[in-house]
Formats: sequence, structure tokens, C-alpha cells
Amino acid sequence: MAKVRFYKIIKSSLEPILLDLGFKLISKSGGAIHYSRKKNGIEESIRFVIHRFSPEWNVDLEKENNEPPAIELRRLSKPKAYPWWSYSTEEEMMEGLKEVKEILLNEGIRWFEGKIDYWSLFEE
Repeated sequence: MAKVRFYKIIKSSLEPILLDLGFKLISKSGGAIHYSRKKNGIEESIRFVIHRFSPEWNVDLEKENNEPPAIELRRLSKPKAYPWWSYSTEEEMMEGLKEVKEILLNEGIRWFEGKIDYWSLFEE
């Protein structure tokens, strides 16, 4: 699927939610779409990354004063899972974005707030 189509799907399905949360589109270049907001003077970012060579994409969360300061979104709900979503159809991409929305609105927001101890997710 072309990157342009991925951008359009993000724009229609997730961007309204991100804007409601105070994020703004910072850049859309190459294989990345970057949203950012400032909360209490600290920058928080969400970056959608499209794999350059295979039909996969990932979502990274970044906040400089969190530990760690950058994480892969999928690991918040499935710590040991492969962090990239794969797709072969637009429907599969939409299903993945539904999962992104759910994780972001639950665990992702809590991670930004410092309410999730990321490293404890990997303990058994």
C-alpha cells in the first residue's frame, strides 16, 4: 500500500482524536508522520513510522522525562510482542489502527502521564 494512502487513513481515522488530545501535526515526510504537543512545558510526541522495505508500520511515543524516553506503543499492551503491525490489505491496516487507537487512549495516555512503569511490563 502506498505511503500516501497510509497518510490518508491516519488523517481520517486517528488525526481527529490526536487533535482533540492537543497534538498537532509536526511533519509528514519519508516514512514518518510526527504529531506533538506540549503539556506542562514538556514535549510529548507520537510518531507513525512506515517500514521502508516491507509492509509494516510502527508507532513510537516520546517524552524526554519518562523512563525510557521513547517506546514502541504496541509494547504497552503486549510487552513481548513484535512491535510492528503488518498488513497486506487496507482492511488489515484499518484493523491495526483500531488497535493503535485503543492502546493509545488507554495505556499510551497513562504512559505520557507517568502512570505506567514501562520496565515492569517485562517482568514475569
